[in-house]
Amino acid sequence: MSSNKAVGSLLHRLLYAFFRFLPFSERKKLALALNLNWTTYHLSQDFARKVFSFDKHPKRLATLAFLKKHLKKSHKVLDLGCGAGQVSFMMAEIAGEVYGIDLDKPSIESAQDLMIRENLIFVYGDLLDFLGSSNERFDVVVLSHVIGQIEDPVALLEQISEFTDYIFIESDDFESNRLNNFRKEIPGTFLFNDISAKRSYTRDSLGKEILSAGLTIGDADYRYGVLRFWCKTKE
Repeated sequence: MSSNKAVGSLLHRLLYAFFRFLPFSERKKLALALNLNWTTYHLSQDFARKVFSFDKHPKRLATLAFLKKHLKKSHKVLDLGCGAGQVSFMMAEIAGEVYGIDLDKPSIESAQDLMIRENLIFVYGDLLDFLGSSNERFDVVVLSHVIGQIEDPVALLEQISEFTDYIFIESDDFESNRLNNFRKEIPGTFLFNDISAKRSYTRDSLGKEILSAGLTIGDADYRYGVLRFWCKTKE
């Protein structure tokens, strides 16, 4: 069992004291502390990706555990915005057939070279063009850290629903860092965790968009700073 006892090095204690006695207003000190927290948070994320291999990263292990509850060997899966293919590769261990698709050609080429399984195929192109031209239907469509980058996520979910029975959505959890709620009220502070995303999500806000698209939420998980939803499309 971990202890909640605060034990800091001399450097940390000096930094704490330094901030407390800065000759600024409390609001200004809060803004500085929030930005320092944002910086150390992102550095920790960056270093964690170096320290933990992809298949040993605690966040990815939690994703794998969640998917194992729902993916079946009979499932045909499409991973939208698959990037370099790590999540696709991970799912191919569970599902019968996995397609990864992305508009970033270098990422797809890297995936094709490094993420190799007999039941795993990578495609360079646009999702809806691919679905429309191939007449393929998938049991599961995966949106792993993609939905926050989409201009109209509800419309996309509605379109995808025509081609699949289930949609798995994973996104950063805005409220996993409780200081984010302070940042919304303090102008000039670094706000969100994922600088590449157009929007951030809370459990409620992402859930509302999923329901607005006519999906049913069958399961949800909120761990390691990530929102995970397993959704059923209409019959």
